[in-house]
Amino acid sequence: MLLTKILLFILGLAGLWVGSELITSAATKLAKRIGLSETFIGLTVLAIGTDFPEIMVAITGAIEQLHGGETTGLVVGNIVGSNMGQIALVLGIAGLLKTFKMEKDEVMKNGIALVASAALLFLMAMDGYISRTDGLILLGVYGVYFFSLQRETKISKFKGKVRRFRKDSLFTVAKLLVGLIVIFFASEAVVHNGTEIAHSLNISQMIVGVIFIGLGTSLPELVVSISAVIKGSNGLSIGNLIGSNLIDVAIALGGSAVISGWQVDRSIATFDLAYLLFTSVVVVLFLLTKETLEKKESALMLSLYIVYLILKLLGF
Repeated sequence: MLLTKILLFILGLAGLWVGSELITSAATKLAKRIGLSETFIGLTVLAIGTDFPEIMVAITGAIEQLHGGETTGLVVGNIVGSNMGQIALVLGIAGLLKTFKMEKDEVMKNGIALVASAALLFLMAMDGYISRTDGLILLGVYGVYFFSLQRETKISKFKGKVRRFRKDSLFTVAKLLVGLIVIFFASEAVVHNGTEIAHSLNISQMIVGVIFIGLGTSLPELVVSISAVIKGSNGLSIGNLIGSNLIDVAIALGGSAVISGWQVDRSIATFDLAYLLFTSVVVVLFLLTKETLEKKESALMLSLYIVYLILKLLGF
């Protein structure tokens, strides 16, 4: 019975990855056809595509909690684990492959937004509860950030008055829809079986969320970022990571909090969310002071992630 749940949990994670790949490739192709900039695609389209697993896991968990289940540790753990995975693990590995460079004004705007979202989540969780009002505030903050990006982004105009909807466009939309369906069912499998596994093995949902689901849902960002680095698209890679962290906090956790508020243990706020905020500040300071993320800084980011995992396994 337990083995079956573990296998279904793993299949669910695989489904999240496959669905995210379908959504990301389809959405990116459509965005480029419209004429969006590389950084804008990274911060929004790619970030939402690669973050769809976290969004669906959070929403599924909130709905299950409305029906009497307890999924707080799983959902919050997934958000924290995924963000740590993106900002420390993924950025660390990508930075070891190639030195990142980013314009100071982009760091100021997007990096500060990253730190601000982590700080806001930390403050909201200090009273032990992320309420529906808090969720609406987080959604509103992302809305303001998104429209500020949109206003600064130049969208190229199509040549000609009307373009016919070509066959390859139809295929791209179909791939997007298939990806959404796959992620919908995969997220249900992950949340349900993850909860059952935690109960059967007598381990906290937070551990399952941080280590297994958080790491699993970070795989799309890892693949996208490494691919972008190899191709020399630094803006796409860093934009995807920063955008993903913002979406995790604002849309995944904020949106699910509107459905069902989250009870958050004070220890999660004072350790996990504080550690996430500290890591975000370190990354932004590296980029602000040197406008680059070299191999030694990347190695430090990996070390921060490893230390975090060890401390969680030790019971912090």
